[in-house]
Amino acid sequence: MSSNRIDVRILNAENTNSLISIIRKYDGEPISEIKKKISEGRSILTCYYVDDPDKLTSLLRVIESLEQKGAKLEIVQKIRNTNRVIDPNIIKNLIDRDRLIAEQLQEYDDNMED
Repeated sequence: MSSNRIDVRILNAENTNSLISIIRKYDGEPISEIKKKISEGRSILTCYYVDDPDKLTSLLRVIESLEQKGAKLEIVQKIRNTNRVIDPNIIKNLIDRDRLIAEQLQEYDDNMED
């Protein structure tokens, strides 16, 4: 598994119970484990986007849903030994980049067949 990942943790939320069902849709983790992670300030969502780029889209949807419920999030992109706090726009850029690369690869494959 790649070491490149995005971690999300909740910094502040008025009602964390209203967030649990949204979080569970992402990875199906038990409610008790999600509550524990929130109370301990640990990452509630992790996406290894190099290994599973399609997971970025669902991660972005969950982040947007959590923010709509009033959650203040910290989104950290970890690349090798470097961490940086990012916003959802970076995730959108990663999704767009992956889509563009896929289109270019398909175009290349199509041209090779001709």
